[in-house]
Amino acid sequence: MSIYTNIPDLTVFLFLVLLCLVFVQMIMLFRIKKLARRILKMFANFQTTINQMNGLSSTKFIRIDKTCQYCKHRIVYFHGDNESYFYLKCRLKDKNVNQNDTCQQFVLDPQSYKI
Repeated sequence: MSIYTNIPDLTVFLFLVLLCLVFVQMIMLFRIKKLARRILKMFANFQTTINQMNGLSSTKFIRIDKTCQYCKHRIVYFHGDNESYFYLKCRLKDKNVNQNDTCQQFVLDPQSYKI
């Protein structure tokens, strides 16, 4: 009996072993990911507790003026004569405004400022 007669059985066995190893690795990666999320959540809770004990806020508050510069209703236009000249117009009132103007219908535009 030759050693080469068992090659198909050996390749099937090695393929099944490889498949099992890949499956076990996937399970372990999912568990490690879950564990990392738990650790990050515990760290965030710990940090919040430390900040509260020290009298600090756990979030940053950014003060933004309620002006037309940061309003969702503003529209920016180019002036026809000069390309570098812009002017603002209010979408609600349909009138020209300045960046420092304020009104009661202010809605913050999240894309108009950087944190």
